[in-house]
Amino acid sequence: MAPSVEILNETATVVEGEDFVLACNAIGKPKPSVTWTKVGSSEVLSNTSSLTIVNVSRPGTPDNMIQYQCIASNGVETPATATVNVTVHCKYSENNL
Repeated sequence: MAPSVEILNETATVVEGEDFVLACNAIGKPKPSVTWTKVGSSEVLSNTSSLTIVNVSRPGTPDNMIQYQCIASNGVETPATATVNVTVHCKYSENNL
């Protein structure tokens, strides 16, 4: 059975300097392997269903958004992917004081 993947929260908002955890649920037969990457990078950040980001920093983009991708692969058909959009707020903005 081809893999499928689902992310519990497709969007997240965090404050700069905080830690956060992303999680995805992958199903398929045989059981898929899970890989987390940052969109635009091939660097593997985690090989488990959860991804912990410690001391997050703002990415320097106009919208301060980072996209992380959960990829489930089991050798059947094409890997399944799901993306999380994480918006990082400045630690010292008026909204966070």
